[in-house]
Amino acid sequence: MHVGIEDLDELILKCRDRKARDYIREAVGSYRAGSYRSAIVATWIAVCFDLIGKLRELALAGDKEAENQVHELDEITRIEDFQRALKFERGIVDLAFKMEMISPLEQVDLIRLQEDRNRCAHPSLNLDGERYAPPAELARLHINSAVNHLLMHEPAQGKFALDRLCSLIRSQYFPVNDAEALKFLQNGPLRRARPSLPRNLTIILLKGIFDKSEDYMHSTRTVCALNAIHVMHNAQYSDAMREYISKQFEKLDDTKLNLSLDILHKLKDAWLHLDYNQKYRLTKYVQSIPQKDLDELDSALRFPPLREAALRRLRGVTLADFDKVFFWFLNDDIMDKLIDIYLSSPTFEAANQAAKLLTMYKGDIENKHVIKIIEGASKNSQVSGSYELDNLIKTLRDTKKVPPEDFEELLEINGLGKYQEELPF
Repeated sequence: MHVGIEDLDELILKCRDRKARDYIREAVGSYRAGSYRSAIVATWIAVCFDLIGKLRELALAGDKEAENQVHELDEITRIEDFQRALKFERGIVDLAFKMEMISPLEQVDLIRLQEDRNRCAHPSLNLDGERYAPPAELARLHINSAVNHLLMHEPAQGKFALDRLCSLIRSQYFPVNDAEALKFLQNGPLRRARPSLPRNLTIILLKGIFDKSEDYMHSTRTVCALNAIHVMHNAQYSDAMREYISKQFEKLDDTKLNLSLDILHKLKDAWLHLDYNQKYRLTKYVQSIPQKDLDELDSALRFPPLREAALRRLRGVTLADFDKVFFWFLNDDIMDKLIDIYLSSPTFEAANQAAKLLTMYKGDIENKHVIKIIEGASKNSQVSGSYELDNLIKTLRDTKKVPPEDFEELLEINGLGKYQEELPF
């Protein structure tokens, strides 16, 4: 990647640590002044300060290896052991690789920086009378590598970061809505993560998303975390989804497919990355959802790729189904179906049963539903003659979805005047 002079200020701003940022600023100043040896030396110092700072952050977070290294550093400083200090500096890049702060290729680039810094700072490494003069391109490359490989990233990027994130997401205090989950994860290791971290986290979360031993809230937290990764690291999220989401659906037994509908509806791009076989399987399942899983119709109806299949299944829903299945929420489609069943009741018994169900779901009734019920009730003698109609009309009146005067007028217009109430003046 070619980084011009105009981009160097952006590299300075990317640095997390204040001390490292100051040394990179010094390196950029030396580069612009044509002092390329000084630029390389300052860049190496920035790397050392950044790694030491990250070791201290990880130690505070409970990383045992980091705690051991910080103890070593403090001991070196306390007794002013320069030999041990030099040894620590020589191995600091390998230590960063061991602790998964950098990748193998980034390790190679930073070791090259370390070697070039030695050539710049130690004349004895050069032949007698030979002045080492690094080219501008080399100094610019080292500044770019230091920032993009290390200085801009959070300290935890490997297994420690992965375990920490998984623990945070499993916590009962992790947010259960997308916006809050995004804010939460933007203030942790994922904020400036290397590509491997969000990808590996996505894979782990996908593998556990249908874990039957976990409760509903765990699934909700997992979906919110995945949606946050979708926003923060879309390329890595998409890559992991393409590879793993279909495999997770394949593992689901046919009798457990109901677990997938709510997740499909909420999880960003899940359907997009499913293979043909799983899409076909889910479509067929929705078209023939068993009675025990009918409460999942709401999720399927609100999910565009499965809506047509869900509507087909809804057309076959009967009064007996409504009587045996409890819906947490009746959306417009399901409410309209229940009202249609009520208004076409073939017997007084069926009308009374359906009216009781509508009363039970009164919290989901809207203005248009009230009007539809009243306009249709008098057109079916089994409905108009049923004893539960009186209770249903009182329930509809109490919802106040239709203003009182309009409600009483609606009753009169549709031949249900006997159920009117006198309005107070």
